[in-house]
Amino acid sequence: MNPGNLPKSLSELPPAVAAWTSLIFYIFIGLVLLWIVLKIIGFFYRRAYNLTPAATTGSKNLKPDFLKVDHAQRETLIAKGQQFDAAYNPPIVKATTAVQFGVIFTALVSFGSTVFFALSKIEDTDGTWQKLTTGHKFGAIVQSHPVGFVITLVIILGGLVQLIITLRKNRK
Repeated sequence: MNPGNLPKSLSELPPAVAAWTSLIFYIFIGLVLLWIVLKIIGFFYRRAYNLTPAATTGSKNLKPDFLKVDHAQRETLIAKGQQFDAAYNPPIVKATTAVQFGVIFTALVSFGSTVFFALSKIEDTDGTWQKLTTGHKFGAIVQSHPVGFVITLVIILGGLVQLIITLRKNRK
């Protein structure tokens, strides 16, 4: 490019380019200000909890506290958790199973009523649909609304798979 042909200010740029340039500039300034605010908040947060960034410590051999496991305490907590699960698990499992049946039933009723109303509306508005069988009509609806059909099938199949997995776990 010839340096003599470059615009000297934003007012010499085409209006669309100038608008985008100023918008990008404002976004950049906003992000810089947000970064500064977050750095200040982080500083005061570390100061309030007396936290030191790992990069500023003098020691090279830093190990966090969570790497030290108290195995005896861990085993005690696992045993308490198993007791809790044994005592309160059956009502939760029953409720979850009932909810899964409800979700599947609701999805099937919703899907069926949608198909029924779509078929009745199609029959009312178009005489050619009266010549087709219900199966062909259903196929036409699926072809015209593939995304909705796939979403409905995924929800129903997901609910069934989840229900089967839950029932198999309960048998064990």
